[in-house]
Amino acid sequence: PPRDASQGPTDFFAYYQNQPEFAMSAPERAHVLIVDDTPENIQVLMETLRHEYSLAAATSGERALALATGKKMPDIILLDVMMPGIDGYETCRRLKADEKTAAIPVLFITAMSQTTDEAQGLALGAVDYVTKPFSPELVKARLANHLSLYRARQELLRKNYESVRANAQLKRQNELMREVMGCTVHGLRNQLMVISGFVQLVGILNERDVETPVKRRTMLEKVKDTVAAMSEG
Repeated sequence: PPRDASQGPTDFFAYYQNQPEFAMSAPERAHVLIVDDTPENIQVLMETLRHEYSLAAATSGERALALATGKKMPDIILLDVMMPGIDGYETCRRLKADEKTAAIPVLFITAMSQTTDEAQGLALGAVDYVTKPFSPELVKARLANHLSLYRARQELLRKNYESVRANAQLKRQNELMREVMGCTVHGLRNQLMVISGFVQLVGILNERDVETPVKRRTMLEKVKDTVAAMSEG
């Protein structure tokens, strides 16, 4: 691997992008964005993480913000603090202020080791703060922990969203059912009113016809009672 930072970021990243492990971006791999203005630091992190994660790198805050909102958004960001232009603190602040990137975990990796520095980073919304020189294995372990928490939160949000959507669909289905039932009942009652009127008319005619069999009168009375009961229901 190239060790000379003077080769520049383009040549430096080209080496890793041509490696099979780096190029693999399987869907199940988490995507990690490394942000540091020192290529050697990026190199160490890439060597540590490239076998397990899909990786991208930026050497400035401006580039980091562009990648974070790009086509392939990172699942977590490893962010240096001291960088020219937009420093890590401002980069983090902008990430958390943007609804699209606010949920992405940010893990600071910096040479600023004062307690106040760490407190400032955490206050901006970072999930962790690792000081340089860092242990690659420590970074690896913390990265895995925060990714697990992030994925658990995302899964919880997904299930909550699906539950809300399912409830909304059920509510709409119930409303449609009530509308259909209302129309059906209204139509049925109209038909019953017609039948009821017909029965009453036949009843009047039967009363005038003394020769109408008793059995027919009894049947008409039953029909009339049934229609009345259905109309009331």
